Amino acid sequence: MDATKYLNRIGFSGTVEVSLKCLAELQACHQLAVPFENLDVFLKRKKTLKIEDLFERIVEEKRGGWCHELNGLFSWLLENLGFSVRKVSASYFNPEKNEFNAMFDHLALIVSLGEEEYLADVGWGNINAHYMPIRLSENSIYKQPGGFYKLKK
Repeated sequence: MDATKYLNRIGFSGTVEVSLKCLAELQACHQLAVPFENLDVFLKRKKTLKIEDLFERIVEEKRGGWCHELNGLFSWLLENLGFSVRKVSASYFNPEKNEFNAMFDHLALIVSLGEEEYLADVGWGNINAHYMPIRLSENSIYKQPGGFYKLKK
């Protein structure tokens, strides 16, 4: 597996450095180049979260994936570029049900940059726009495509 191939797949041409600017550019490139897709579920193909399998499908075959796959592989890329990353279970609000979905329904990433931590997520997005990393802070409201977001513990 080759991080340069991954960077080419997502169309990243910036300078690789451990910074918020680079993280935001990587996240934007990934979201705009790699689609959310779950075709394998409907085709009853075996699902795997092995990084090698995800790299083959998403980078080599130029397909997409669902949140666990996209964020799983994105965490591999970030770690290989020198970022400190941890995977976390996440829940999201379902407006149709007017409630939050169950935990472990979504995978997100926490990226540490110095003393600050950011929520990074390439498995959630908007069709014509991308989400930016969000600094972990309970007191802030973040404007992103589709609305305003506030993090809660």
